[in-house]
Order: sequence, then structure tokens, then C-alpha cells
Amino acid sequence: MTPFDWQEAMGQRAQYVAGRLSGAIPVLAVSCADGIVLATFSRVQPKVYEIYDELVFAAIGQSADVEQMRVAAIEFVHREGYQRSKRDVSIQRVVQTMSMPMKNAFNDYRGAPLVAKCLYAEVRETPADDMYYVMDYDGDYLPDRRGAVLTGLTEPDAELDALVNDLKWAESSHEETVAGLRPVLEVRAERALENDGEIQFEAALIRRGGSRRRRFYRL
Repeated sequence: MTPFDWQEAMGQRAQYVAGRLSGAIPVLAVSCADGIVLATFSRVQPKVYEIYDELVFAAIGQSADVEQMRVAAIEFVHREGYQRSKRDVSIQRVVQTMSMPMKNAFNDYRGAPLVAKCLYAEVRETPADDMYYVMDYDGDYLPDRRGAVLTGLTEPDAELDALVNDLKWAESSHEETVAGLRPVLEVRAERALENDGEIQFEAALIRRGGSRRRRFYRL
């Protein structure tokens, strides 16, 4: 395969995955006073999961590919925590490791790429310290603070970006945050319903600080 042929094949793969993801309902993640709130609408399976004490994972895409990434992340963080220590289980290490299977699957033109985009979030002491990473289907990822948007669109959604990065959430409870996010998501969900299927609202909280053994709550 010539470099031109390889580039063309990669372009076709990108178009294929982007087309499959374009109708996905976004996942919004916001840092509030209580912790990190994640909200979306889902069809059959949840989109939001706890993967470790302070880490949460969300994804859109094909169910089998999302499950593959979720299980891989859980296995990695628990292996890190056991072989090293809990302090070594950081969001940076998780994202760096999880980017490899997505990158390899996308670049291997002999197999199918993973039809998924992922969001990783780590709750810290204050809303300003919380960390987010959005990982694309080709394994590339970008960090963010205060909030993040996981969407199937190839272009940024200015309205959603402004919503999750609004400074007011830092002083809001998780109930107030969910109430503020839901109406905007409902508009996106109505567009998805025009195509097919039934959906339900999904929200979760990973709590900030304290001595609680349990941090993750489905709301």
C-alpha cells in the first residue's frame, strides 16, 4: 500500500466512524460543589460508569466497542492499584493507556475500527482542580477543566461548551446542576427521537472529598 492509498483508507475509516456517531445524544460532564455530575439520555445501556474511586467513564458509540473500552479501563486501573498503589491510578495514566487500543484499531486497515468516543473524568478537592479528557475514535485526546462535552459531531457545539464551563456550577449542588443540564439535553434528545427508539434520562454523580467509601451515585 502506497502512502496515498493509506491516507485514503484512513479518510474513509474516519468518515465511516464519524457517520455512525453523528446521531449520538451528547454526554455532559460538569464540576459542581458536590463533585462531578454527568448527564445524558440513553437507549438500552447506560453511558456513564465508575471505573475507580475518583474516576468515571462515559462513552457514545457501538455497544460492543463501548463495553470493550469500559472493561479495559477497569482492568487497567485495578491492576495499577494492586501492583503499585492507589495514588498511582491517575487519569493521565488511564487515558494514555486507553488511547493505544483505539489508535491501533483505527490505524489497522485490515480490521474494523472502534466505533466509540470516550470521556474520562477525575474528581479532585475543588471544582477548579477536576480533570477531564475526551478521547476521539482515533485515540487522540484533549484535556479540559471544569467540564466537558462528549458528542458525536465533528465540530464543537458552542452552546454545550459554554454550558458546561459556566462558572456558576462551582457553587451549585448536584440537584441544581442536573436541573440545569436536563432541559438542554432534552432538545438534543428530541432530535434523536425523530430517528428511532425510546430513550431515558441518565445522570450520575461522583462525589468530592470526604471519607466516604462510596463515591459514585446514579441519580
